[in-house]
Parts: sequence; C-alpha cells; structure tokens
Amino acid sequence: MHMNLQFISQNLVQRGDEYIRNNGLDHFHHHAATLLKECRIAESFDLEETLKLGMRAEELATQNYKSFEFSDLPITISRGEFCFVDLYFWRRRPTTIHNHHFSGAFIGLLGKNVDLEFSFESKRAIGKFHEWGELKLLQERIISPGHVVSIAPLDGFIHQNHHQSDLTVNLCFRTLDIKNESLSGYLYSGLRHSKDPQLMMRVERLKRLLNFGPVDLASVGLDEAMAFLIQNYDSGISHPRFQELIASCQEKIQAEAGLNLEELLQSHWKMIEDLEEQYE
Repeated sequence: MHMNLQFISQNLVQRGDEYIRNNGLDHFHHHAATLLKECRIAESFDLEETLKLGMRAEELATQNYKSFEFSDLPITISRGEFCFVDLYFWRRRPTTIHNHHFSGAFIGLLGKNVDLEFSFESKRAIGKFHEWGELKLLQERIISPGHVVSIAPLDGFIHQNHHQSDLTVNLCFRTLDIKNESLSGYLYSGLRHSKDPQLMMRVERLKRLLNFGPVDLASVGLDEAMAFLIQNYDSGISHPRFQELIASCQEKIQAEAGLNLEELLQSHWKMIEDLEEQYE
C-alpha cells in the first residue's frame, strides 16, 4: 500500500530537521537527495489526490510562496524547523537560468523536463548587483518521474529547467532561505543579475512612478538601470515616459559599463526561442 504524499513529506521534513540539527547545512543537499531517493515518493504520486491536497494547502503548512511568484502553482505541503517540502506545477515552458539561496534537492513526479546545469566564471563586477562573465553548460539531463537532483546553494548549482510536457510536477525538499543572500539570474550572453529584494523593490517603484509623472532620470543608478531593462525587456509598453526611461537606461549602461544590454538581451532570448523550438 502506497503512503500518501503528505505523510512522506512530513517524514522527510522530520529527518531533514534532525540532520541539520546534528550536522548543520554544509552538506544538506547531498543528504536531501539521498532521502528523496530512499522514500520513493514518485511511486506514490497521484495527481487527482494532490490537487485535492492543494485546496487544503493553507491547513497543512505556512505557504512559502504566498503570491504564487514561482512556477504556475507552488504548494507547501509540509514544514519543519529548518526545512520544508514544496510542490511546483509547471506548464510547457522554460524557467530562467538561476541559482538558489537555499540547499536541498528536487525530484520529478510527473511529466518531463530537460535540466541544463551551468557554471559561471566572473570577469568583472558591474555596479553592486551585476557581473559580467562566462556561462558554461556543464551537463544536460532528462528529469523524468523519480529522477533526483541535489541543489547546492548559490553558485554551487546553476540551472535552467525546460518543462516539455503539458504539465510537469516537481517536488522540492529544501531549507529555509540563507539569510542575507539573494538568488541570481543569468543571461546566456554572460550577465549575472542579483535578485536583491531592495533592488527589485526600487525597480518596481520606479516603474509605478512613471504612471504619475516624469521621474528624475539622474537619480537612476547603474544597477537600477540594468535591472529595469532586464525586467522590462520586450514589454510592449509604448508610453512616452516609459520609452524615455528605457533609452536613458540604455545610454547610462553603455557609458558607464561599456555594454549594449539591448543586444545581450536579444541574444539571450533568441537562444531561449531556439531551445523551445527543439521541444518534443
């Protein structure tokens, strides 16, 4: 008789908490992968039952992603002192290239995705939150139900998932966020951009201020300019104030960093489109 997803997840969290309590976080990603392989959770996965569980998610645990900002549907199904278990539902599409500000492992439960793992070698810092460097593909693997991948924190594991089924479900067994560390995104064309919460908030505020009147372009720093262009690439917004800010940011980045960020973004998204065309 198969154990249900909730029971297995609670057991994972208990064993994960015990390991971290006794050994710390340094090698938790290896232990998390081992526990996921041992529990054989993919064999117990039932989509219909899991969807019912999703309707009761708030009764099960405090949700990690309250505003659904990651995946097409994230559900936290078990939570402990140091770690928790999330389910991520994905429609057919790629993720960004990113690292992680936590430690753990993930397992495929439904569907197929192609996982690309990278390394990043920094060449020079640009502002406080950006770096120019070289992104190299280390390996490509197929994530099918039962396949486990460990998640080392920060640049220990940089990857991109290409979810190639109409519906893919992954389970992530992970620690809490590492304090004072932000995850990063990467462009195929060699730019690393930190998702620092304060920077993201300033960029969002800048975009909203445009709705009320002209903004002081001189007050926009290099990091804000780069983050604004990355977040709003190919947005389709034609408002004159928005376009003026786009042009101002491009000029600032070219003058201060010697980069044509528009070309780097075009090259990156062309690569994404080419990869998507290869989906089965």
